[in-house]
Amino acid sequence: MLKHLNLEKKIGQINGIRERVIVIDDEIRMCESLTALLTDSGYDVVAFGDSEQAAEEIKAGRFDIIISDIKMPGMTGLDLLRIARQVDPQALVILMTGYGSMETAVEAINDGAYDYLLKPVEFSQLELVIKRGLEKRRLGRAKSFLLTELQDKNQKLEDRVIEINALYEAGKKLGSTIELKSLLETIVRLATTVLHAEIGSIMLLDDDHQFLTIAAAIGLSDEIIKMTRLPIGSSISGHVAATKEPLFVADVNRDERFKKETRSERYGKASLLSVPLMVKNNVIGVINMSKKAGGGDFGQHDLKLLTTFATQAAVAIDNAANFDKLKRRVAELSALHEISDAMSRAGTMELLYDIIFIGVRNLMPIETSLWFRWYRKDSNLVFIGGAGNAKIDLELTIETDAESLEDDDKRRDLILESLKQNGSADIPVNSFETVTIRNEAGLAYIFCLGSSVSDSFSREDLKIARLIATQTATMYEREKGILNATRLLTMGNMI
Repeated sequence: MLKHLNLEKKIGQINGIRERVIVIDDEIRMCESLTALLTDSGYDVVAFGDSEQAAEEIKAGRFDIIISDIKMPGMTGLDLLRIARQVDPQALVILMTGYGSMETAVEAINDGAYDYLLKPVEFSQLELVIKRGLEKRRLGRAKSFLLTELQDKNQKLEDRVIEINALYEAGKKLGSTIELKSLLETIVRLATTVLHAEIGSIMLLDDDHQFLTIAAAIGLSDEIIKMTRLPIGSSISGHVAATKEPLFVADVNRDERFKKETRSERYGKASLLSVPLMVKNNVIGVINMSKKAGGGDFGQHDLKLLTTFATQAAVAIDNAANFDKLKRRVAELSALHEISDAMSRAGTMELLYDIIFIGVRNLMPIETSLWFRWYRKDSNLVFIGGAGNAKIDLELTIETDAESLEDDDKRRDLILESLKQNGSADIPVNSFETVTIRNEAGLAYIFCLGSSVSDSFSREDLKIARLIATQTATMYEREKGILNATRLLTMGNMI
């Protein structure tokens, strides 16, 4: 019952309160009579004695039914009928004439006239024709409305089926991908496809859970991906990570909370979606979608869809990250085992450098490694050896202080500048990092990693390099101590 009443209400809104009738006749008395009678019957009537003026009114499309004489100076009723049918193919036009003929009637009906009446017209007959025509028009409009509404609902249903299928396919792909980098790229690609977004990104928290960095993206420049580092609580993604709540922003450039912090070149000027990636109520990152294809805007339904997708993605990312950490840990232990096994054959420091280099190279893309020893008494950093594909033949001593060596950036810049001044052009330094190695007395060595490829080393890589170099150096010193003790014992026995 309610649906029926709502439908009638909508149809009533379409029809309007009073239907508009246009009367056209070169006889002024005819226009006046029809205007008075039809107005009393509840219609909104406008009459024209000039067919040219009537044609302009018809072209404006403001009519429900047209009543016109056929023979008039200027444009005929048949001319007006054709104009009306061009404006509205379903236009209702009633033609009247005092000079009826079979040919005229046939022509009128063929051109689309609703009815054909002979003068003098009885008003009761005309009113009956009008009522019947307007009822037909109402039913036609109601049918069109219902068809449009049905098509709209069918389209929405089709969209939902596509979305469900996309989520199902996404779930299968996410479940079958375990390599983290490939998984992140797959998630961004699937999310942008399902939501029809031109820009998408996944930002993950660092190990200290203090900053968000872009781990995978579509539609963003390499510079933005590289430079973006958002503190928790800052900007849109930082806000979502801090609150753990999905966020829909209608226009990032007008939202008072974020417009000072966002960049239009990153997000565009349209709406944006940002959803936290949660595992057991813990945030591991944020997934963002912006700039909907075709210039449209996202809505609350899109936010719900992305939230559902993010739930699947977060579990897959967490599993892949744990697998990646486990795989890396196995690789670290294997490298340490191989290095430990090779220690028995390391009779010289040069061979030790090669062993460490090979072990580290199996875990990260290094091309060269350098070793410096720190002499506290003289405040000198002295090059003692290296390994890799570059020709390393240096006699390099760097005068410095302990404080400079404790700062990562100062230490790296100091060694790079010294290498440059000593003509070490063969050493690849597009990526160059240094790690400190300590013993019981404090700082003992500086271990350097070099690569010709920019941004080759992550923070995790440096931690691993430091671990391997430190443990290897410790093992070597221990092995050397045991060897020296064995030699002394042998010499004692011989004596």
